[in-house]
Amino acid sequence: MSHHFCFLLLPGFSMMGLMSAIEPLRVANRFHAPHYSWRLLSGDGLAVQASNGMSLNVDGALADDLAGNSLFVVAGFDPLAGFSPQLANRLRRAEHECQVLGAIDTGSFVLAEAGLLAVSYTHLRAHETRGN
Repeated sequence: MSHHFCFLLLPGFSMMGLMSAIEPLRVANRFHAPHYSWRLLSGDGLAVQASNGMSLNVDGALADDLAGNSLFVVAGFDPLAGFSPQLANRLRRAEHECQVLGAIDTGSFVLAEAGLLAVSYTHLRAHETRGN
C-alpha cells in the first residue's frame, strides 16, 4: 500500500521545512519498494519562491483533485501574506477530501486563519512578527 503526499507551497515557504518532510520519504523509498510519493502544489500551479530566494516548479494547482491524499501547507516567515478567502474555502474542502490535512513550519497559521485549527502551536518568532 502506498501513501501519497501533497505539499502546498505558499510564497516565502520554508525550504528547510519542505525538505525535512520530503527527504525521509525519499530515503524510505530506497530501502523498500516505493511506498511514498508526493506532489508539490501552489495556489495557481505556477512556480513558488521560497524564503531563501529559490523558486521551485510545482506539479499542479491546489484546485486539483486531492481525494485520498495527505495535504500539508508549507509556509514561512509571513504565512498569511498569500492568504485569501479562496484559499480558505479550498482548504476547508480539502479537509473533507484528504486523509490528513496538516502544516509544516508556519503553515499552521494558515490552517488556523481558515478556521481549521482551534489552537495553533507555532514558532515563537513567527508569533512575534504577527504583532501578538
